[in-house]
Amino acid sequence: MKFFDLKNKKFSQDYEFLPSALEVQETPPSPLRLQLLYTICGLVVLAFIWSMVGKIDVIATAGGKVQPQGYVKVVESMVNGKAEQILVQNGDRVQAGQTLVLLEANDVQAQHSDISSQLVSWEAEIIRRKVEDSRASALVLSNRQLAINTPLDWPASSAIPDDIRQREDAVMHSELAKFNSDLEDIQAKLIQNQVQEASTRSAINLQESLIDTLNQRVNLRKDLVEKQVVSRDDWLQVIANVKEAQNNLSSSRAQLSDIIASKAILSGSFQQTRDNYVATNLQKLVEAERQAASLREKFKESQAQLNHMTLVSPTAGIIAASSLTTPGQVINRGDELMRVVPENAGMEVVAYIPNQEIGFIREGQHVDVKINAFPFTRYGTVNGTVIKISKDAIPDADAQQSQRDPTHSTNNMSGNSGGGQATNSLVFPLTVSLSQNYISADGNKINLVPGMGVVAEIKTDRRRLIDYLISPVYDLTSSSLHER
Repeated sequence: MKFFDLKNKKFSQDYEFLPSALEVQETPPSPLRLQLLYTICGLVVLAFIWSMVGKIDVIATAGGKVQPQGYVKVVESMVNGKAEQILVQNGDRVQAGQTLVLLEANDVQAQHSDISSQLVSWEAEIIRRKVEDSRASALVLSNRQLAINTPLDWPASSAIPDDIRQREDAVMHSELAKFNSDLEDIQAKLIQNQVQEASTRSAINLQESLIDTLNQRVNLRKDLVEKQVVSRDDWLQVIANVKEAQNNLSSSRAQLSDIIASKAILSGSFQQTRDNYVATNLQKLVEAERQAASLREKFKESQAQLNHMTLVSPTAGIIAASSLTTPGQVINRGDELMRVVPENAGMEVVAYIPNQEIGFIREGQHVDVKINAFPFTRYGTVNGTVIKISKDAIPDADAQQSQRDPTHSTNNMSGNSGGGQATNSLVFPLTVSLSQNYISADGNKINLVPGMGVVAEIKTDRRRLIDYLISPVYDLTSSSLHER
């Protein structure tokens, strides 16, 4: 067996002297090229198999920012005014409820005091009117002087000044005394009427007896005239006396009727005087209660306005972005005066997920938070968890506004997407809690501060590579070849 046939063996140099066409035909293919071709084909097959089997993570990316839990608090003025005292400056630490700014409150305080004084006066009158109503009955039924002279029994809970109490006591005594005087006048007339009635009835009784006597004398004189013992003139004189007595009796009876009628009128007048007093007092009581109710509302409004003259910190934190520099500075209602950054509050991330990704986001999902100020390739990421997802989308412009304003809450923007807003420009706010409030950089722990820009990456799925190649074809075929 020959391993080398030198006679038939051709070397590469032998082909170089052949014509070009024969050189190409006679030169055998290079084994390296075949190996490279086979390698490429193998790699393609392996890549295809891996694309069918292997999967990669699908990541939803949302831009956002770091903010303190509960947001940065804004201190605004609720009223127009001037700064009287500025008690804090930028960088000062404050406690919740601590006074920050005092506004000039002279006019408001004067108005509040005037309303308070009027309210106290009306409330004192209400108490007096109620007591007068009960004592008016006492004037009729019991000891009048006791009802008139007894001072008002003021409730222990009433904060009515002594001068107003004395004034109301005097007014009550005066009105009750006048009422009592009117009743006494009527009662005096009733007594006089009763005397006249008794006198008239006595006169009537006497006149009736006199008439009976005269009638007897008439009958007696008639018999004597018939016997011609006395003259006829004597008989006629007695008859005249009877008629005169009868006329007097009729007059007395008419007078008695007038007296009885007058008595009824006086009795009605007594009751009418009492009823009028009670009705007038009740009417004034209702008016006093109406005025007091109106003043109570004004008192609450003035008290609220007075409270607004003192600006306090809504939370414990650090003063920032104060716009107050000089006492006497004019402040308009709604002006932002300063901000309070909550101190020792945990940090969280508010990010805005695109509309097309929201269907795969769930509360509790893990989030990798990349801090823009610290490249993640060098400093890594911060772990987080989705804790809240908005129920409605907002325009991307509102999201950008929220990014610029650290006090802007996404809760205030939900529900403003509108029916005509393009869905591609809508985003869903979501809140991410952080596992730590710092990031390690060069061996140091650097605290995260509000306003830092971040990118939140949320793993939503795993997908085969082949799907990325097939999806465009599927989308094309599903949206094409269906035209009329």
